[in-house]
Amino acid sequence: MNYTHPLPSLEQIPLPPEQVVEALPQGLVVIDKQGRLQWYNHQFLELHPGLAGRGEILTGIALHDLFAQAVKAGDYVASTPPLGALLSESRTGSDIGRGDTEGCFLLGDGRWVQVQGRPLSQGRILTWIDVTTLKERERALELQWRESEYYAYRDGLTGLPNRQLVEDRLSRSCTQARRQEGVVAVMFLDLDGFKPINDTYGHATGDRVLQAVAERLLHSFREEDTVGRMGGDEFVGIFELDTKRSRTAAIRIATVLLETVLREIPVQGRRVSLSGSVGIALCPWDGVGVEKVLECADRALYRAKAQGGNTYMFWDGTATELLGDPY
Repeated sequence: MNYTHPLPSLEQIPLPPEQVVEALPQGLVVIDKQGRLQWYNHQFLELHPGLAGRGEILTGIALHDLFAQAVKAGDYVASTPPLGALLSESRTGSDIGRGDTEGCFLLGDGRWVQVQGRPLSQGRILTWIDVTTLKERERALELQWRESEYYAYRDGLTGLPNRQLVEDRLSRSCTQARRQEGVVAVMFLDLDGFKPINDTYGHATGDRVLQAVAERLLHSFREEDTVGRMGGDEFVGIFELDTKRSRTAAIRIATVLLETVLREIPVQGRRVSLSGSVGIALCPWDGVGVEKVLECADRALYRAKAQGGNTYMFWDGTATELLGDPY
């Protein structure tokens, strides 16, 4: 059995064509080859409250002049090309181009409208479509993407760079150091006595301590330095140093790390005391690859902890004082 039926012609539709056009949700405009308005429907006026009361007086106005009036009335806030080219052609009175036109306008009331133009034999027909809901969905999706992109490289508890971002930044810093004959200090910081805090006060308190340490570290160094969390109670710092007296600079940074951790941390009405151990590796002297430099810093950290904590150690096994810098 054939269920298809021939479509009715426009003449067979009960409503006259004028009523059909007026019933459409889109605003419609017809302009001539010089960009002057020849016809428009009621929906177009509803999108332009500043022009709605003018009625037939809009007919014959150049599209560019119409938009200038709409902007002055507060109907439009911003637009995107290529509509600008179409408006420019309308302003000069030249023949409107034959290609398709599409762009978006932000209305004064916060709505977005998409304008599409198609050529006619003696001008162009333009449609105004309210795409506010679509724009809001796009913004929501973009925000979700940015958040997912951000958190893909951030530690979920502290917001610091995670291991993946740390390794990426270290790779760039080491490459730059080799090219410019600089030095990069990589420092692992481990919190001494953190496990008893977790065991005594619970993991929620432990998490707040980690967050407090992370915030302090962020405010203790330059914006161009990297402070990240490798996991657990282990943090890492990447610091680009001048070749001259770089070891002395590394010692000063390690001292700041230790002093930052030593300050008491107020948590839930109690004050928690910690200390830290720092392991230091210098690129390119201790290695040039990311894995090698991180491995050296990690081993230096264990040497510092073996000394009882609250100290720093270089990968070469020294805990050099500020004087007598061999580098």
